[in-house]
Amino acid sequence: ILIKVYLEPPGMATEWLHRVSTSSSAGDAATEAEESASRPTPSVWLSRPMKTLHVPSLASDDQCINRKHASVLLLVAGTGVVTVPQVLHHANSKTCFGPRVPITQPVTAIYSCRSDDALLIPEMARLCLDGSLTRCTVLVTPSQAVTTPFPDVADTDIEAAFSQLDNAVCINARLSLALLQAEMNHLQKPLRVVVSGPESFNAACKCMLKQIDLDLEAEGVTILSA
Repeated sequence: ILIKVYLEPPGMATEWLHRVSTSSSAGDAATEAEESASRPTPSVWLSRPMKTLHVPSLASDDQCINRKHASVLLLVAGTGVVTVPQVLHHANSKTCFGPRVPITQPVTAIYSCRSDDALLIPEMARLCLDGSLTRCTVLVTPSQAVTTPFPDVADTDIEAAFSQLDNAVCINARLSLALLQAEMNHLQKPLRVVVSGPESFNAACKCMLKQIDLDLEAEGVTILSA
């Protein structure tokens, strides 16, 4: 489970996590028992996961479920990076459901993140190392936050994690039209693009993809909110 916390201002889940962790910390037993009797016990409800992508088409609806593609490009940012291992789960014979691997096309990823908010970096590096990812570009931008979620925890050394990998590169830059165009030129067509990130990132990707290929968006692009 990947949990992202927000401090300024705090999100509802973050407030709840802090409240529960504080109430469960060590303290006077009598006082704790008295307080716990007067307040409701925290509860967690788990709902069934919503279907986000059809496999192997990686389409979000039934209209393009039969569309064939020769390669896959994952454009992810922030917590949207979880899309990468989720998709590759179906490209590995050890983890996929069923006797046959449904996703056999090469998968490439472009991951945009802040220097103080880089998630799943070791996992992404391993996916490059074992060949699950054909190629990975990590775009890093400076931190704009006044405070970091966990100030006592050292930032991940993103560049070092990918420095020894031939199929990965770490760049201090934002996603741009030129960079995206260059990456798409390397990929076999027809192409399936999956975009997963904050609304602003998704909108920017959608605009750039439309400028590069007007015909791609109608059937070849899947947008996921993260």
